[in-house]
Amino acid sequence: MDYQVLFNSAFAVLLMVIGWIMKNVFDAITELRRTDQDMAKEVNKLAVTLPENYVHKNDFKDFSEMLFNKLDRIEGKLDHKADKP
Repeated sequence: MDYQVLFNSAFAVLLMVIGWIMKNVFDAITELRRTDQDMAKEVNKLAVTLPENYVHKNDFKDFSEMLFNKLDRIEGKLDHKADKP
């Protein structure tokens, strides 16, 4: 067998392997870009819906004041009850 034919065959196999690797890398990059775009859409959707799902600051402040007022009343009743013999 001539060395030139052997070299050409080996070079062709090497180029096929390099081409296969490059195709896999390109497909992985394309998939990552697609996933990144999908994630960006989900983050934008979350940013829009986030204020709808959580308590507003003013509502929480009102609730906490009401809760602490009730706790103060309970504490006052317990103090008054402890003073009795």
